[in-house]
Amino acid sequence: MTPLSYLAQQPVLQYLEPNLRILLSHRCPLIPEKLVPIFIENLQIEHNSIIINKTMYDFTIHKDITPIGRPDHYDLDEFGAVDLDSVVEPHNDEILIDTRNVFSEQVRISGEMRDITLESRRIAKIQDDDQRALQQKNLDQRVLMHGVNALRLIARECQTELTGFPVPAVYSMKFGINKLEPRRHVIHGELLTYKRKIHDAMKHLIVKLFCGRSSFKVKNLKIDSRGILRIPKSLNLKVQHLLIPSEELDKILEAIRPNLSSLESLESLTIEKTYEFQNPMVQAIPLIILKYGYGYHTLLRINTGYPRIHVTHSINRISETIRIWLEEGREIGTCWTFESERKAEGKVFMADLKKDTRGTTLEGPPGSFPTIIFRMSDSTELRVTYEFSKIINTVWNIALTIHASSQ
Repeated sequence: MTPLSYLAQQPVLQYLEPNLRILLSHRCPLIPEKLVPIFIENLQIEHNSIIINKTMYDFTIHKDITPIGRPDHYDLDEFGAVDLDSVVEPHNDEILIDTRNVFSEQVRISGEMRDITLESRRIAKIQDDDQRALQQKNLDQRVLMHGVNALRLIARECQTELTGFPVPAVYSMKFGINKLEPRRHVIHGELLTYKRKIHDAMKHLIVKLFCGRSSFKVKNLKIDSRGILRIPKSLNLKVQHLLIPSEELDKILEAIRPNLSSLESLESLTIEKTYEFQNPMVQAIPLIILKYGYGYHTLLRINTGYPRIHVTHSINRISETIRIWLEEGREIGTCWTFESERKAEGKVFMADLKKDTRGTTLEGPPGSFPTIIFRMSDSTELRVTYEFSKIINTVWNIALTIHASSQ
């Protein structure tokens, strides 16, 4: 069999599954794989994991005294609590995103309490006295650590400091590669000595997976860091749709801006938390998607900019939007769409809206829904339509669009 020439390799490599290409690059470094553009449908980067399409690479921390229970997804301090105090200085070759907050430790404390309760019940059922005593000893140590960290959390919130709790803790770091669909299963698992912080390991992983490539195109990029994330400046992404489900949206967006090869390629930004809409970068993005209506009321009071908005799970907000638009006006070309979870739900809304005496109904072709028109001024009108979604091909949208007046 004749080996493929470089020109013949290009189309083969270009359409090869990204995770397979990454594996090929590491096992066969002589193949010029990184010179060929790589396309990723879905890329998700968190403080401890990377998901490329349906494959996840992640780092977790395991306490050696915990034979069962949930692993930790954050770096831990000497007491086993989420490390909120260590100072990380950015290097010249990286972008540092630090979104640590006390909420992650609150969640860990609650989860640990549940795990301790389940572990206590399991140990009580062990028949062998020696085995039960050994496991009870481990559980007692775990309970002590839990108590210490619960007190430290209270002290932190009261802005006081507790000292004198010499609780030994031994950890391991685990690196895993998991296939997420159609059913989650482990491809690779490796137990490591916990000498490097998760953010150090993650930066090393990002460099190994992505850096040094000529072209890197991502359809959907999600960045959901709730800890420390260090992204190499050499990572150059061309992103189509961006999702940042964090209250630190501006901070993350500003941080990753050097990694985006061009803001012009960005077609949409999805927001999942309360947001104030004061960043010019956000205003320049063609489509803003408000997941579950987050940020809706703030945006509703802004008269200019943000011409295209899509709101999910919020059909009950349409009447308020129509009222405010009719009172305050909007620019021609403004189009907000509201996702209807059920087709019948939208039909009921449109039937009720037809009864509004301020509007006139323009019937469409047989089998279609009518257009309801509201005069706003001598030069503009609001048209309300019910249509199949152009954003998500499984749902219907009620669209509010400002047009030049047809009369």
